[in-house]
Amino acid sequence: MKHILNRNIKDILYTVILSVFIVCVMFITLDIFQDSVILTKWYAFLIGSSVFGILMLCSRTVFCIFSDKITLCLLIFLSYLLIRNINLYLGINSLYSPLAFFVLFLCFRNLSTKLNNRIVIVIVVLCFFQSIYGILQYCEVFNNYSRFKVVGSYDNPSGFAACLSASFPYCFSFFNTKKPILLFTGVIISILIIIAIILSGSRSGILSIIIVSMLYCGYKRFFCCSKLIKQVWLCSGMFVLIAIGIILFVIKKDSAVGRILIWSNTLELINDRPLFGYGPCGFTANYMSAQAVYFENNSESIYSQLADNIIMPFNDYLFIAVKYGIIGLLMCLVVAYFVFKESDKLELGHFCIISIGVFACFSYPLRYPYVLFLLAYSIAISSKKIGMHNLNIMVKKLLTGILIIGMYMLCLDIRFESKWNILVEMSVLGKTRTLIPEYNKLYKTWNYNPSFLYNYAAVLNKASDFHASNAVIKECIKYINDYDIQILLANNYYNLNDLGLAEKYYMNASNMCPNRFIPLYGLFLVNQKRGDQKKCYELASLILNKPIKTMSSTIKNIKREVYVFNKSKKAINRLDERNEEN
Repeated sequence: MKHILNRNIKDILYTVILSVFIVCVMFITLDIFQDSVILTKWYAFLIGSSVFGILMLCSRTVFCIFSDKITLCLLIFLSYLLIRNINLYLGINSLYSPLAFFVLFLCFRNLSTKLNNRIVIVIVVLCFFQSIYGILQYCEVFNNYSRFKVVGSYDNPSGFAACLSASFPYCFSFFNTKKPILLFTGVIISILIIIAIILSGSRSGILSIIIVSMLYCGYKRFFCCSKLIKQVWLCSGMFVLIAIGIILFVIKKDSAVGRILIWSNTLELINDRPLFGYGPCGFTANYMSAQAVYFENNSESIYSQLADNIIMPFNDYLFIAVKYGIIGLLMCLVVAYFVFKESDKLELGHFCIISIGVFACFSYPLRYPYVLFLLAYSIAISSKKIGMHNLNIMVKKLLTGILIIGMYMLCLDIRFESKWNILVEMSVLGKTRTLIPEYNKLYKTWNYNPSFLYNYAAVLNKASDFHASNAVIKECIKYINDYDIQILLANNYYNLNDLGLAEKYYMNASNMCPNRFIPLYGLFLVNQKRGDQKKCYELASLILNKPIKTMSSTIKNIKREVYVFNKSKKAINRLDERNEEN
């Protein structure tokens, strides 16, 4: 009796901790960080995984590791990521994430079926609240302080839709019950999730739930049917998918066409380093340079007006290949292959993995820690419990010690990010010069967040310390090299009167994003400083005739100044012509 009571208390404790964990990973936002939305959730994921792992290791006499193909392949893949991340250290987050994922996976594999069923209920209930939150944002009951109408508890519709579409298959668990109230609840929550995703405008999310729903219905309804019925269902499904794909393409044609450019340039990057990739910052450090080369060679491209400052390739498979090479991508796909191959039948976890896999073809669901939580959970519950080996006390203590050290390092990281956020808020109030000593101190304890380097360089630029700003940018370029970096470099060299380098970096920025006005305006100022009136006149005409993608006060001011110059230049030319006639 006492044993049963202790087990029930443990189960309740696990359920409470996991519920808090999922709530934090899905909803938590703290303004103490510069990235208040996503970074907060990452800290919640890493700390939550550690706490749950320590609890499981310390409270269970039996904690097993498995020697099946799924576990071995996953361990090899995560070890490969860890080794590659060490080569270009990006702070504790990059090293700790693979470990946290694996610990979470092992914990889920050691949970009872009863506890896993409780987790499914928590996931579905929280998705109900997330979808209601998004719908109320659309109805303007809640203000999301974003340029997007529906984002839920995320920074853009992609995160919101990734969260809901990945969780959507777990609503199917309510469809297998004989209790009408549970069936009705499952149907209502499913409908709300679908409505929320549609309102968000995420085509990846819409496509994911359609494909998963069709596969689930086909598997449950036609799995035991004749070959002819299966073929009819398959052909009908393909026709529907093609029709929906065309509709979704037409709805946001510019966005879809823009992604073709991004994928094309990303494939060029992969072609340059196919086997091992560029490392964890491979995309952010190299993609925009590849885009600049493309537009330099194709100045009249149809993509010119669609180009933007890109930090993600809108395809997680390409993203993995750029960072970790074809080898890393193959390891990932091998894990997925064995998850399906080693199972006798398709479970809800398989459909969740399919949903994430479809979404990853057109977006970046793996950026969001909640999706990684679902992925670890889905792989764990879809795996057979074979080849079990109970960890001895020494191994448990070692793992517990690693997790405690990891949590301590995370606390230091949180401390750095919160201090940096305070400095940024103070610099916005116009205290830039007085903050330089504080930035210098923080720089000495840098946590390898590349965004800090860019911010530090920008602050030094405002303080007119252009040499120091350039020195910081050169370090930042190892991790991020985009449009903003090029503009900052150009501005530094312009103020240092190195007009040749200023022109070079303004040209780089213009090639990266041909639809932007600031690089052309920068080139205009460079040539004005040189006294090259002819070139200034050419750039002025180019700026005045340039189509506007999105109107802003900056563009209005640039056009106004250039218009005044152009008008005065024409007046001077007319005066010169009259003088010659006289």
